[in-house]
Amino acid sequence: MSKEQSKHEVIELVIEQIPIGTLSNEKHDALCEFIRFNFETTESYQVFGMHHYVMRRKLPDVDVTPLQFRQSLLGLVSFDTSLYKLYNVCVTPALRGRGYGKRMMKEVLSVIQKQLPHIHCVYLDVNEDNANAHKVYSDVGFTEIAYVDAPKPIHYIMEYIFNDTPQEINKHE
Repeated sequence: MSKEQSKHEVIELVIEQIPIGTLSNEKHDALCEFIRFNFETTESYQVFGMHHYVMRRKLPDVDVTPLQFRQSLLGLVSFDTSLYKLYNVCVTPALRGRGYGKRMMKEVLSVIQKQLPHIHCVYLDVNEDNANAHKVYSDVGFTEIAYVDAPKPIHYIMEYIFNDTPQEINKHE
């Protein structure tokens, strides 16, 4: 497959919540490896009270090996239910700039609103120099509420307010 063909590849995606206790050790290690590759840390994955949502290629309904699971991972969002804050938002580098991050954020926000209807808003930080991520968050409906210039890195705090019904979240463009 040429580089141009793979650029327009249509991927059937699954957005799913992965409770920490349900993963085998091998799949847990595969998820941590994915996080390390994209963030160079696994600290927040270990935090109690986090919900983790992965975006992955749809796999056949058969036993999936840890390697197949690792290779299917395309993105991740972690949500701290005590702080109402999103962490670890990432799309694997090969798929960046193709709309998958926006799709993943919309799906995760919809799931959070359905599963946790008492939550009225969520927050995230975005580094000042990450213009692409800032645009994705703005396009999805996040707004800047603070600019933090210390400690480094300089970043914005953004807020998303759930004032729509879950079905309307995906209409934000």
